[in-house]
Amino acid sequence: MVARYALPHRSVGTRTQNAPVNDINAVDIKGLKTLEAIIALLAADKTLTRPQLAERIGKDIRTIGRALAKLQQAQRIKRVGSDKAGHWEVQS
Repeated sequence: MVARYALPHRSVGTRTQNAPVNDINAVDIKGLKTLEAIIALLAADKTLTRPQLAERIGKDIRTIGRALAKLQQAQRIKRVGSDKAGHWEVQS
């Protein structure tokens, strides 16, 4: 017999769904060059990793690394925090 417990944060009946805050799939990057696509994606979700950017844009991870270095050198993006727990900030 499986015991069922009501979770305190869920209401009984219908559940509401919150709108996604940082949905990178909603960002349209068609027709954008790699640098602009990276900036658009990082503006939507500042915690994206190189592999996630590479998969979303459809480029090699080394291409993304070079593009990120170029954007950092041009001071268009900035890495805040550590490589593991940090995030990106898009500079205006």
